[in-house]
Amino acid sequence: MKSALLKIFSGKKNTQIGLIVLCAITALCACSSHPHVDGFDNHIWKNDHLGCNSQREKHYNKLLQQKKKIIGIQENTLLRWLGPPDAKDLYTRNKKSYIYFVSPGEQCNNTDKPGKKIVFEISALGKVNMVREEII
Repeated sequence: MKSALLKIFSGKKNTQIGLIVLCAITALCACSSHPHVDGFDNHIWKNDHLGCNSQREKHYNKLLQQKKKIIGIQENTLLRWLGPPDAKDLYTRNKKSYIYFVSPGEQCNNTDKPGKKIVFEISALGKVNMVREEII
């Protein structure tokens, strides 16, 4: 088998083709699309930093209802989909959680009422392994 592969990719032209194929396969495997959540608009989500404009609240329940689709996606896919988190918690062994504020609360500096946040826990393998809501 090894000698067959060497014969296929021997020569300058075949080596270049082999490298192009390898790069294409790597690129396709590295890219993953975000989960499809009916009625969820990630542009609105990204534009409501800290949840202070109450726009995220409209989409919050849609995320929670579809959390089975979210669990298991790659960390970088989550970040591309929802944008940078409002806060992060780092734990031992490369575990972390990303926090997105959903409704106005103390983080907005103009209200004393409690707000809500959604927390995505990321495993050491870089995958979402839990989605939960919290009142702050």
